[in-house]
Amino acid sequence: MITLAYRNAAGLNDDPLRGRQMADQVAVALSNSHLVEKLSRLNWGSLKALARVVDAKSPRTAGHSERVTKFALKMADILIPDRRERENLHRAALVHDIGKLGIPVAILDNPGKLSGKEYETIKTHPQIGARILEPIEEYAAIIPIVLQHHERFDGKGYPNGLSGNAIHLGARILAVADAFDVMKSDRPYRDGMPLERVMEIINFTL
Repeated sequence: MITLAYRNAAGLNDDPLRGRQMADQVAVALSNSHLVEKLSRLNWGSLKALARVVDAKSPRTAGHSERVTKFALKMADILIPDRRERENLHRAALVHDIGKLGIPVAILDNPGKLSGKEYETIKTHPQIGARILEPIEEYAAIIPIVLQHHERFDGKGYPNGLSGNAIHLGARILAVADAFDVMKSDRPYRDGMPLERVMEIINFTL
């Protein structure tokens, strides 16, 4: 509802025209707002769907991407004050393993120790993920996080052996969240570790 008020009666002569103009402007603004909201829901819905596609490829990783996202965001609430950077981490966390779509299932589901060649294949998934996301211009900011989430602060990670602050902060947070979930979860070749042991390993590594 739009209410128009005038200081003097002379303004009432233009009332229908002015009221119609304002109503049209409000209608356009509301329409645009609803469109932006719908696009935002589509964006987040698509990312969550992609995360589930990745997790569905291998039964042992079911729910991994969404759990990692939850852990990463809890850390980001403390470590990343900028809202936009937190949203970028949120997007990156959901699809951090999208590159595993390019890894053979036989390797992902290998119940034993990976051979050297298999491990080298697994190590390509961050680069594959970056290539998958590259055509989407709106995701340019999350590609470094996806690409670097297996780098290590001591420079012994992959794919590029980055170290220290050369690693994107979001990727460093994601690496901890990812490692936490991997150690805590059951695997075909071992049971999930107790929380106390997981925290010991993370504290020692840090």
